[in-house]
Amino acid sequence: MGEPERFSAIFDRYYPEIHGYAAHRLDSALADDIAAETFLIAFDKRTGFDLARPDARPWLYGIASNLIARHRRAEVRRYRALAKAGSENPMEDHADRVAGAVDAVARKSRLAQALAEIAALMARAARPSPKRRWAMRALAVAASAVVIATGATVFQSVGGGEPTLPAANAQVVLTRIAATVQKKDFTPPRDDQWIYTESRMRIQDASSTGKRLTPRTPLTNTIEEFWTRADGRRVGYKVGGKLITTKPRKRTPENTYAMLATLPTDPDKLLARFRKINTMRAGDQDGWIFQRLGVTLSQNIAPPAQESAIFKAMAKLPGVTVNESAVDDEGRPTLSVSRVSDGWLKREVLLDPSTYAFRGARETAVADHEELNQQPGVKTFTVKDGKFVPDPLRVEWSIEKGTVWQVYTRTVMGVVDRLGQKP
Repeated sequence: MGEPERFSAIFDRYYPEIHGYAAHRLDSALADDIAAETFLIAFDKRTGFDLARPDARPWLYGIASNLIARHRRAEVRRYRALAKAGSENPMEDHADRVAGAVDAVARKSRLAQALAEIAALMARAARPSPKRRWAMRALAVAASAVVIATGATVFQSVGGGEPTLPAANAQVVLTRIAATVQKKDFTPPRDDQWIYTESRMRIQDASSTGKRLTPRTPLTNTIEEFWTRADGRRVGYKVGGKLITTKPRKRTPENTYAMLATLPTDPDKLLARFRKINTMRAGDQDGWIFQRLGVTLSQNIAPPAQESAIFKAMAKLPGVTVNESAVDDEGRPTLSVSRVSDGWLKREVLLDPSTYAFRGARETAVADHEELNQQPGVKTFTVKDGKFVPDPLRVEWSIEKGTVWQVYTRTVMGVVDRLGQKP
């Protein structure tokens, strides 16, 4: 993969996925840096990529995971240094920021040059397809942005034939949910209190080339604990079993109560705010907003007015449906609010059917799907004997209708008085 043009297909295909992975492991603000650095490293090392491996996902996830681990190790070292010193040293903190800024400028300058080079090569293609025109715009915008700047086992089948309500009725149900949660008893946390969340994530492993995912394929399981101070000034998590607390960088409403409490309570204004915060270069923008609204419900407690506005905002998104007879992966009755993306992936927000409290989220294939090594309008090539030879079309992985792609379950959430405490 020595030619920069071939790298454009990887960037086009995997950037949203890597950015989403980083946003889940860290936060949306840090995800921008992690995703950019991941593709910069990949671009620099593209000549060493094994062309016998058609799926670049494990390679990119490996780079991103290393960067996330490096970030967390740096936070641990800083935390230990601060604990040893007894107080923060303003001069050292300033020096760290200056050094970090200089390093960031260097990285982003190289990334901008790489992205611009890819975009220029793609622009030479005759009669570019809509997919390629999008990729050209995305790469050009990305290049400009970084210059200016110098996120257990499951056997659950829910696909097909389930009693979902049409959009008009879904709006009625969501309006009813909004009215109910707005009347719930609520005691706002103090600024010095912490919001504790324990969650379980189960997800498919599609890293093996040609793997066929079915409803009988087991999902990998991880459990995470997280503490966020109500004022958003500190976060806590465990690294190797040890509790670490750090100063967060820029936060977003889904993981900061202080910011969530200031969100508009008018659903139209709330949607406008989310579209501004959660920009997307291309693709299903409404699907992305639906997903972020669900994440906001999952990661924090919400004041009744803002929680009500979230459900009203969901009701305004096209394609949203409701199933009041759904069952979660533990066999409990649940109310499902869902939307289908890309014609095959159904994203659900799962609620308690009586109280409408958030329980979790689920993604399920509602149609058979094959993930190909080439997207429509994007060709990849291999250099043989000094000539570009088109790569044959092949299936990287496939998923059967009714297969659960991933499940997020919020097992515990509550307000506590100190870091490390559990409700």
